[in-house]
Amino acid sequence: MKMFKRVLLSLCLVLVVCLAIGVTNVWADLGEMQDQYDEIWNRLEDVDWLMKQNEAEKQQAIAEAQKYLDQLNQVEGQLNLTQEQIDYVMAEMELIQTEYNRAVEDYDRLYKQAAIRLNINFQKRNNSSLDAILGCDSIMESLRMIFFGIQVSTEDVELLKRLEESKAELKIKHDLLYEDKLALSLQQAGDQASVEEIMALYQAAQDELRSIESMFLKLQQMEEDMLAESDKLAQLIKDAEEALKQEQAKPTATPVPQATATPKPSTPAQTSKFIWPCPDYPGISSYFGMRLHPIYNEWRMHNGIDINAADSTYILASASGKVIAAEWMEGYGYCVMISHSGGYTTLYAHCSKMLVTVGQQVTQGQKIALVGSTGWSTGPHLHFEVWVNDNRVDPLGYVSPPK
Repeated sequence: MKMFKRVLLSLCLVLVVCLAIGVTNVWADLGEMQDQYDEIWNRLEDVDWLMKQNEAEKQQAIAEAQKYLDQLNQVEGQLNLTQEQIDYVMAEMELIQTEYNRAVEDYDRLYKQAAIRLNINFQKRNNSSLDAILGCDSIMESLRMIFFGIQVSTEDVELLKRLEESKAELKIKHDLLYEDKLALSLQQAGDQASVEEIMALYQAAQDELRSIESMFLKLQQMEEDMLAESDKLAQLIKDAEEALKQEQAKPTATPVPQATATPKPSTPAQTSKFIWPCPDYPGISSYFGMRLHPIYNEWRMHNGIDINAADSTYILASASGKVIAAEWMEGYGYCVMISHSGGYTTLYAHCSKMLVTVGQQVTQGQKIALVGSTGWSTGPHLHFEVWVNDNRVDPLGYVSPPK
C-alpha cells in the first residue's frame, strides 16, 4: 500500500503541472503542451498498471477474508455441537439424579418397613437387641445381626441389596457425566477463544479489503481526471497549431517557427564539462532510447543510461552545481538532481543512500550518493540522465565512459 500512495502522489503532481499550463506564447507553449500530453498518457499507463495490481490485491484480500469466514463458520458449528452435547449430558444427569433420588426413597421406605416388622417380632425380645440392630452403620450389618436374632424375609434382603447396588451404579454414572460436562465446558471455552481470534483476523481482512476498494476508487477518479485533462490539452494543441497555420499564412520576411515541439539541443562543443559518475564502472546495461521495459514488459522510452555499478558504490557529481532534488521519486526511488550552469541538469536515480541535501552546492567529482536498487529497479545500477533546457538528451553526447 505504501507504493500505491507514493505513485498516487507522483501522478497527482503530474495533474497539478498539467492544470497549470497556460497559452501565453503559442510557439513556446505548443512544445510544452505536447510534452505534457505525452506525459499524461505515460502516467495513464502507470494508473492502468496500478489498477491491475489493485484488482489482484483485492482478489487476494477477498480470498483471505473468505478463508477466515470459513474457519469462523467451522468453529461456530463446533461450538453449537459442543453446546448440544452439554445440553444432552445435563439432561442425562438430571434423569440419573431423579433415578438416584427415587432409589434412595425406595431404600428408606423398605428399610423402615423392615424395621417395623422387626419391631413387632422383637416385642417379645429384649429391646436392647432391637436398638443394636437399628443402630448399625449399614443395612448389611443390620441384616447380619438380624439373621443371628430372628428370621427376616429373604425378599426384603434381596431388594435392599439391589437398591444399594443401584444407588452405587447411579452415583458412578452421575460422576462420569459430570466429568464429561467439565471436559465439554473446557472445549467450549477454547472454541470461544478461537472464535474471537478468528473474528479479529476476519475484521482485519475486511478493513484491508475496504482500503483496497477505496484505493481503486481514487485510481478510477485519477484516470477520469487525466483523460479529461488529455482531452483539454489535445484541444489546446489543436488551437495552437491552427494559430500557427494562420501566422504562417501571413506575409512576413521572418521565418515562421514550425508547429512542432521545441527541438532537443545538439551536443555542445564543451562536452568536457561533465565526468563519468561511476569512474570504476564503464559498463552500460541500457542505453538512451526506446527499449523493452524490464518491469512493464512493453516498449517505452528510456530517458537515460543505466551504468553497471556495484551496490553501495559512490556516485560522483558529473559537474559542479546546486542540488535541486534529493528525495524519493516514484519509479526513480531515491534520486538526486543537480542544476548546472548553462541550462544543464543531471539526474542520478535508484540510489541506496543520498549524501547531499536540497540547496547544497556541490563540486565536480564530489560524492553525492551510493548506488542501489530503489524504486522500479531489477538490480543495483545507476540510472543517469542529462537534461538541457528541461529536455532529456542522450547522456553519451555529453559524457563518455572511462577507457
